[in-house]
Amino acid sequence: MYGLYFLISFFLSVILTYFCIKLAKRYNIVDIPNDRKIHKEPVPYLGGIAIFLSFIITVLIGLKLSPFFNLMKDMQGLLISGTIIFLLGLLDDIKGTNAVLKFLVQIVAALILVKFGYIIDRITNPFGGSLIFPYWLSIIITVFWVIGIINAINLLDGLDGLASGVIGISSLFVFIIAILYHNIAVSHISVILIGAIGGFLIFNFPPAKIFMGDTGSMFLGFIFSILAILGNRKSAVAINLLIPIVLLSIPIIDTFLAIIRRANKKKNIFQADKEHIHHRLLYLGIPYRKVIILIYFICLYLGCISLLSIRLPKEFIFILLLVVGINIIIGLYILKLVEDHVKISKK
Repeated sequence: MYGLYFLISFFLSVILTYFCIKLAKRYNIVDIPNDRKIHKEPVPYLGGIAIFLSFIITVLIGLKLSPFFNLMKDMQGLLISGTIIFLLGLLDDIKGTNAVLKFLVQIVAALILVKFGYIIDRITNPFGGSLIFPYWLSIIITVFWVIGIINAINLLDGLDGLASGVIGISSLFVFIIAILYHNIAVSHISVILIGAIGGFLIFNFPPAKIFMGDTGSMFLGFIFSILAILGNRKSAVAINLLIPIVLLSIPIIDTFLAIIRRANKKKNIFQADKEHIHHRLLYLGIPYRKVIILIYFICLYLGCISLLSIRLPKEFIFILLLVVGINIIIGLYILKLVEDHVKISKK
């Protein structure tokens, strides 16, 4: 059934994205270039609608075809919260919203998930067993996790095909791991998500014919955060929070650096800038497409590390994660050295 759900989601995404391009052009719903943005020409801005609809429609079809989710209650929470995040993103794309409203709505969506049983109540200990949280702390961690991933992916969405490709690659590895550990809910949600992203990415890979906007980036971040929560439940032993964190190392670190950078400069931490990792790579003179492909390869590397981590004895997992962390720190240090050299050479 996995192939069927992928194909349904993929072809729905292709068709809906095509019509969203036409719709956006007809009503002039386009992203206008400015000094902070990379593109030079107005680009349609409704791709998130195609991702959302293709995902939701395929899930609804799946619910009719087979009981691949144990409880309809699970999907009710996902559909309600997902729709709230989608509408928030759509409102932001069309009219614009402030950071306070975004966070409030995201908190509400996360709390609805908790109400329907999506909660991080434990984290797997690499050395054995699990660390179980009190219920009140579980709620706080769950809300923080959902909001954090939503906004990390939202901030990553700065280049054509970047955020969609990163989530697509990460979802592929989540799907593989879920299959290996027979996690039915995670495997079905992830394969449907991959299909929705794949159909959209045909039009979003540079030079993009359409952007997904906050509608798409927030929804993708939201769904991926759910995959981690489902994989961390008592009944699932495969996908604890460490694996999604490794897979999303780039957007998570980029978000962390952005907060520190803006705080040090005494700027609003929600104020956009052009100092994200992908912007810095472009500044070095690396061609646009090669920056995207480079980040894709880094995601593939992190995905392979994630697969390796579940096959290693538990006592070696911490060492593996430490190696990944050291690699990231070295990579950022080298990037900074090259940036300094380029700045000097341009003077």
